[in-house]
Amino acid sequence: IFLKMMQPSSQTKLIPIKVNHELNFVSSAIRYHTIGLLHSGQKVVFEDDKRHDFFPDTLFCFNQHSQLGFSHLPHQGKPYYTQLLLVSTEDIDRFNQIYPSAPSVIQSVFSVPTDKHLLEIWQRINDDFVTNLEQLHQHRLFELLLILRELGWQFINPYQMTIAHRIEKIINTDVAYDWQKAEIARRLNMSVSTLTRALQAEASSFSEVLKNTRMTQAIYLLLSDKYAVNDVANRCGYQSHSKFSAVFKKSFGFPPSQLVNHSMNKLD
Repeated sequence: IFLKMMQPSSQTKLIPIKVNHELNFVSSAIRYHTIGLLHSGQKVVFEDDKRHDFFPDTLFCFNQHSQLGFSHLPHQGKPYYTQLLLVSTEDIDRFNQIYPSAPSVIQSVFSVPTDKHLLEIWQRINDDFVTNLEQLHQHRLFELLLILRELGWQFINPYQMTIAHRIEKIINTDVAYDWQKAEIARRLNMSVSTLTRALQAEASSFSEVLKNTRMTQAIYLLLSDKYAVNDVANRCGYQSHSKFSAVFKKSFGFPPSQLVNHSMNKLD
């Protein structure tokens, strides 16, 4: 499931996630414009110094490239269960072309309690994906996006990307490369001091962005069950296995060896 979420796609996807135990994720950039419906359990979202707690029958949204951390928790004796609608950039662009509007205040996280109408729309979207009625996917999606806009939520366009997100995109072209702030600044057509100030204005830093990008890639590689920890360390720009393991454990709360050959059926 999480491999699918990390891999870019030009198609909107509906993905269910069920977890019977607490599952935590370090702060990292969201790969998709995301709409989710929490059916059971509790979802905690960490946004900088803010904490958002979601409970069953909550519809939530995340903007692509938002830097967020998560905890997925069982609640009241029930497992964590949610459905995520991972909306492609192509669908967002097409929606904004058909239904243009003035730019809104940029938000990373939005949530709203569901009502009968929202639940009916979500069920129709679910039914369309189950029956593979692709011709209806976009129609249902746009119906939901229009309602969310009325409620005060709008997905941002790629040109509104933060400096941290732009840096992440550069690093992801070669995660193992020895990236330096001066080279990133040159690629962004700005001085090192300007880059530093821009990141400080976003409550971030070059070293933090570099670390988070590499840790996101590390999780993807480890969950693929294709690489040993040493290989993952090298592919993520760490020459020292021990340093990589220390950074990984500090970020996620467990050593990378715990994910090697780890079966994803624990999430079923």
